[in-house]
Parts: sequence; structure tokens; C-alpha cells
Amino acid sequence: MIVTSARRRPVAALVTMAAVLLGAVAALLLTPASAAAAENPENIKVTLTRSEIVTTNPNNITMDITIVNTGTKKPPVYRYGVFLNAREGDGESILEEPENCQQVSDNDPEVTPGIYRCSVIVNNPGAWTFTAFVNLPTETGQQQLEVVESTIDIPDAVVLEGQFKGLRYVVEGSSFEVFLLQFHVVMAFAWLILAAAIAFVAVPRLRRMLSTPALQTLEVRRSVLTSGMWVCFGGTLITGLWLLGTQTAYDAPFSTSNFSFSDYDNITRLPYAAMYFNALYLKILVFLAMGGANMVLAMEAARQAQAAQDAALADEDEVDMWATGVHFDEFGHVLHDETAATSTSRTAVATRAPAVPEGVSSRTLWACVAVMVGGTGVVGVCVTILKYCHDLIETANAARILGG
Repeated sequence: MIVTSARRRPVAALVTMAAVLLGAVAALLLTPASAAAAENPENIKVTLTRSEIVTTNPNNITMDITIVNTGTKKPPVYRYGVFLNAREGDGESILEEPENCQQVSDNDPEVTPGIYRCSVIVNNPGAWTFTAFVNLPTETGQQQLEVVESTIDIPDAVVLEGQFKGLRYVVEGSSFEVFLLQFHVVMAFAWLILAAAIAFVAVPRLRRMLSTPALQTLEVRRSVLTSGMWVCFGGTLITGLWLLGTQTAYDAPFSTSNFSFSDYDNITRLPYAAMYFNALYLKILVFLAMGGANMVLAMEAARQAQAAQDAALADEDEVDMWATGVHFDEFGHVLHDETAATSTSRTAVATRAPAVPEGVSSRTLWACVAVMVGGTGVVGVCVTILKYCHDLIETANAARILGG
């Protein structure tokens, strides 16, 4: 059987295409190996420079170690073990172990291979010397090829107190601050309890809810309750002002030592600062409004207690016997002068009934009670917001200091 040339042409074309594809694949597979075989991994040039990456933490220093093969004048094909250390001046290293640097191209293919990157946290401003170690992994271990150093002046770093070894963050406090904060809370709680007792004396409907002995006890001890209430209010206010000036997460723009709207605009740009200070100052305003409502209730409680006392005295018969016309004979017997007794008794009763001062309206009293009750809830919500914002701010500060 004879096969014509026209039938052989497609077969030849397919064979040619397959040969070309196999050749391309072989070239791709063998090129790196041949390139690696062509270069000497020990012939390298290493440079140590500060990275152009900008961080919010002035203590976080990022360094780039660039490796170039001196034979090929290109980035090396081999991978190296690169480590970084740092010391201030002629001092010891701040790291217990050198930082292991990673090749940037492993995570960013657009970056040229041969660039390794490390970050170190310095403890304070000054001139810092960074040392890079470049090792070649072998079957017997790490072969050290190059050691390069670079000294950089870091004036913007902040001082990290204590015996820091690069990466540390410390939250400090004192027993006095903890005690004062708890004292502030106890004073506020006692003030609310005493204010509630005064409200039961001031508001007529609340007075009727109490038993007679309970109401009488509150009225008799009203002066002591009122004095204790204002002492607790003053203690809460004084400790709160001290905490405002010393224990806020950020420096308070409005406090006993500072009052600046420009500072408020600047500080509220910081993480969680706007919510933190808005809740803080709302709590203070509500607290002062509660103090005003408490004063109205205390004044009305004093009036109600005085009116009750006057009414009780009016029921007692304290009219002088001689003024009502009662006389005695020589034997001690009572002689009654009915006419004088009647007229004098009426005069005594008329003069004994005091004028009761006009009190606060019931609507105003209930508004004050609503301010006290609602204000307590608002203050509680503000305290919760302050607590969680304070935790978030501390976390943000820690991330900023540690370079997160």
C-alpha cells in the first residue's frame, strides 16, 4: 500500500509541534539548574539599609538586607539564612537571639529576589548599630558568608522603661490609684442610696408608700441623711475631678488643669478617643444635673419634714392653764372661768397654727426623680463605654508601641 505525501504532512506537523513543546519545557526546567550551576553561591555582595516602609511606631525599625551575586551581577538563585541583630552604641544586643529575616519575594512576587527584611524594636532614641549575618545552608550546617553592619541615628524613638529586650509592653499602675477609683465608686453608690431616701421624704406619693415608723425614722434622721448625702456627693465630685486630670486613657482636653477646644479636636482623632471623651463628658454633665435635682428634693424633704412636725405639735394640748382661765382657791381646788377659757382657748389655737410654706409642685418633684433615675442609667452606660474604650485604647497603644 502506498501512502501519498499529502497524507504524511499532518503527521509530520504534529511531530514537529510536540518536539517544540518538549524542548520548551526542558528549557524551562533546566535553565534554573544551569543558572545555579553557573554561579558560585559564596561570591555575594551584601548591603544593609533601612527599609522605606513607614510605621506609626518610631521604635519599630525595619531593615532590608540585599544580596547580589558578584559573578552574575544578578540576584542569587540560592536561598540564604539571613539574621539581624541590634545594639545601642558599644552596648550588648537587645535581642536574646538574632531575628530571622524573610525573603520579601516569597510574599510579594513583584519584589526582586535576594531582598531579606527584618524588624527590630529599639528601646530609646540614639545611634543604633544593626548587624546582618548571611549564612549559606549546607549539609553540615550553616556556613557564614558575610557579616555587615550599619549605624543609624534614631532620634524619634521613645524611651521604653525597664529591662526591655526589644519586644515588650508594660501596663503600669499603683495601689493608690486603684484605691481612689474604688473609693470614687463607693462614694457614688452611697450618694445614690441617700438621695433615694431623701426622695421618699420629699415626694408625697412616695411618703404614702412607707409605713408610719419608717417615715418617722427618715424624718427624724433627715439632717444626718442630708449631711451624709452631700458629703458623698462632694467626695464623688472631688475624686472624679482628680481622676479626670490623671487617669484618663488620653490627656483630657477639658480638666482642672486644661481647657482647650483645639486639644479636643486633636485628641479625638486618636483611636477610640472621640467615643471615649464624649461618654466621659456626658457622664459629668448628667452627674451635675443629678446634683441639681437632688438639691431640689433635699429642700422639699426639709419642708415636708418641718410641716409634719408642726402638724404633730398642733395636735398636742400645750395651752397654758393660767391663760385659759384656770385658777385655784386657797385649798388647791380648780376654779373655772368658762368665758375666759373659751375666748383664750380660741386665741391660743389661732396663734398656734403656723403658716405652712408653699412647696414644690408635684410635677417638678417627679421630674427631679426622673432625672435621678434616668441619670443613673445614663451614667451606668457611660461607665461601660469608658471601660471598653479604655481597653481598646490600651490595645491600640500596645499595637503602636510594638509595631502592630
